Amino acid sequence: MEDTYKGQVDNPLSLNRYTYTHNNPLRFVDPSGHAPEQGLGVAPSNGNWKDSRDLTPSEAMWVLSNPESTDKQIVQALYGMGRSIFAPDKGGASTLSSIMKYSRVPSTSTFKLLNLASGNNPIVGAINVDIKAGKGVNVIADANKLPFQNSSFDAIVSVSPFGFDPLTSDAFRVLKEGGTFTIVGNYGNKDFKKVFNATEQELRNAGFGLMYKGKPADDLLTSFTTSGKAINPETLKQITLYKLHFD
Repeated sequence: MEDTYKGQVDNPLSLNRYTYTHNNPLRFVDPSGHAPEQGLGVAPSNGNWKDSRDLTPSEAMWVLSNPESTDKQIVQALYGMGRSIFAPDKGGASTLSSIMKYSRVPSTSTFKLLNLASGNNPIVGAINVDIKAGKGVNVIADANKLPFQNSSFDAIVSVSPFGFDPLTSDAFRVLKEGGTFTIVGNYGNKDFKKVFNATEQELRNAGFGLMYKGKPADDLLTSFTTSGKAINPETLKQITLYKLHFD
């Protein structure tokens, strides 16, 4: 562990014997009281940055490295990883790297995120795919014929999918087992409504389990129609699935 009483020439705050969380408790945490660690990110304005769906980074690392963890615990830990990747500039990338270090993911691997039908909602750090060219689109492709190998992605996000059924699309094929598929939309979108209203048996028949259903994460509240009109965030809902393992 770094000597907490050792000053850093590039950090005036370190000239004190110890400045708790670098005087920035929103971005850093200090579980032991000896050294700051970058946390999950800056809390949103509503203060609800962590709830019963999330584990702390330390808890998630323990779950993913413990062979006796239950399926439910593993799903919860992976969901927290999924939430953290949406804010790489807010400390999420650091947390994600820490969690992967203690998981069974090879150290040479990188967490790959697919933003399916990205439209006007590109995600920094993701592979943004849409059926037509647009702002931030990396790959032009049909959601039912994706140009990727099987099990290529750790997570998939689709905000306001249009013109394809997420459950029968190529998303299942390119998603890794245990990987998450997060879909956001409103009832005015028939493609989203079909997924959101699907029974757990219907989801299972499509190869998915239900992880979360409810209000979207703050990072996914911006959405547009195909004509470019902003969708009222109050009408948006989210469903997060995970790919089941079949012997």
